[in-house]
Amino acid sequence: MQMPYSSTAQSNYTSELNTSSQTYSRDCRKSNYYYQIIRVNVLETGYYALSSSSNMDTFGDIYKDDFNPMNPVGNLLSQNYRACSYQDFKFIVYLHTVTTYILAVTTSSPNMIGNFSILTSGPSNITLDPYNKTVKKLREWSRVELYTYRRLAKLYPERTDRLAYCRNMLMDKAHLLLPDYIFIVDLDRFSTTVSSFLSNFQYDTNQWSVMTATSHDTYYDIWALRTLSDSVMNYDVWHRVSDLETPLNNYCHASVYDGIVGIHIKRIPIEHGLIEVRSAFNGAGLYKVNSTYKCKYDGRGFTCEHVPFHLCIREKNQARIFINPEFQVS
Repeated sequence: MQMPYSSTAQSNYTSELNTSSQTYSRDCRKSNYYYQIIRVNVLETGYYALSSSSNMDTFGDIYKDDFNPMNPVGNLLSQNYRACSYQDFKFIVYLHTVTTYILAVTTSSPNMIGNFSILTSGPSNITLDPYNKTVKKLREWSRVELYTYRRLAKLYPERTDRLAYCRNMLMDKAHLLLPDYIFIVDLDRFSTTVSSFLSNFQYDTNQWSVMTATSHDTYYDIWALRTLSDSVMNYDVWHRVSDLETPLNNYCHASVYDGIVGIHIKRIPIEHGLIEVRSAFNGAGLYKVNSTYKCKYDGRGFTCEHVPFHLCIREKNQARIFINPEFQVS
C-alpha cells in the first residue's frame, strides 16, 4: 500500500559511480558493489519520496545516524513503501528534522558504473550532500603527504585486494621515515581524545607490539577479529554467513546475521583490562614499527586484509596484539 505524501517541494541531486568509488558487499556475497553515500536533511517532518534515474540498475537504502559498509543491515531505516523496477528505485519514508539520514546509492549487480540522479519530493526541500569530504579536508592540512591510487579495479577486482594494496603502499612509505610507531586509522570512522590515545602508553611498551581500539558503544569490527581461542571467533564471519545463507536475497537473513555476527557485537567495558588477540582493528591500531617488518596485508579470497598481516607479524616478529578498552574511537 502506498503511503500518502505531499509533493509541494522537489529537489534533485546528480552524481556518478565510477571505478574510483568505494565498494562494499551489498548482499554479503560479492564485494564489488560501487556505492556513494549522501547525507539527507529535511526542514520539516513528514513523508518524503526518493527515486533514482539512471542508465544503471540502481539500488538504494536509507540509514539513520550512520552507514557502516561492513554491516549493511545496521541502522537501516524501514521504508513504509518501496517499489523497484529494472532501472531505478523509489521509496516513501517518514523523515524527522534534526536527524541525520544517510542515503546509500549502489547497483543491483556488482561492477556497474554510470551516472545517476536522485529526485526527491515532499512537504519541504531535502538537502542532499556528499557524505565523504575526507580528501578535501586532508588537502587543507599542513604537513600531510596525501597519496591516492586510482583505477585499481581492473587490476584488483575485489575490495579487500585494493585495500591490501593501498595499506601495503602506505606501510612501505611509513617505513622510509624510520619511525618508532606507526598509527593506522580509518578516517571515515576515527575520532578519539588525547587521553584515550595516551592510555596505550600506561602499559609497559616492552610487553605489547600493537594496541587496537574499541568503541564508545559496541565493538563493531568482527571481521578483523581473531581471538586466541581455537573455537571462539577464530574464523571469517562473512564466509560463514555466505555458506549458510540462501541465494537471491538482497541482504543477509536476520537470523543468520544475528547468529553469526550480531551475537558478537557487544560493548567492551572501559574498565576491562587488555585483551590479547591474534587479530583486531576496529578503526585504529598503534603499531611498534619493529613488529611490522617482513609482512604484508593480503585481501585475497574476500578476507579482511588485517588478518593475514596480523598473523604474519605474530609469527615472524613475535608481535603481541591487544585490544585496549580505554582506547576508544567513534
